[in-house]
Amino acid sequence: MSTLGLQQSLDGKVVNVEPLTEIFDFSTWLVEGEFAEFYTDGLSTLLITLPKYFRTLRNAYERTIRWRKHLDAVRALRELGLLSDFETAKYIFSKLLRPGTNDFSIMVVEARGELNGDKAIVRFEGVDYAQGGFTSMARLTGFTAAIVADLVAKGEIKGEGLTPIEEAYMRNKSILNQVINALRKENIKIYKTKTMIE
Repeated sequence: MSTLGLQQSLDGKVVNVEPLTEIFDFSTWLVEGEFAEFYTDGLSTLLITLPKYFRTLRNAYERTIRWRKHLDAVRALRELGLLSDFETAKYIFSKLLRPGTNDFSIMVVEARGELNGDKAIVRFEGVDYAQGGFTSMARLTGFTAAIVADLVAKGEIKGEGLTPIEEAYMRNKSILNQVINALRKENIKIYKTKTMIE
């Protein structure tokens, strides 16, 4: 398991964060349970594309949500040095994780800023469960990839070479709704909320 720093944007600067050094409480109305989250390396192209379109952007990060006890156990294994070797980590997790477990996935995307001149928070929240012989993670990643590939084939997404999905969205704002609606047809529940801040 890699212990390389994870990139995120804080106060307009890209910084590295050691994995699992900070764990944050997480709660959601979507699922009951005791969850926590930690910084992970998922911003990828967003570190380059978001500042181009949102010049006042100061902070951006990705966190991964896990059961609280799972994170506590993984952090303990890391502190004992048992995750520094790939083969050792692979052996440990192959004993702990059972294939075929019915999983579920929680997604939250939140943006804070100004909307039509007023301060607001816009959130997309989603939950999906294993079904049809697929884990929820396989459903979320596989269906999303297939939906985007279909939009490329239909000419809805244009571009040459590597085109980050956020770049495609900035060129065609209908893409987001098309992806969300197609995921909903696969029984993946996604909710959008908008909260105005005083």
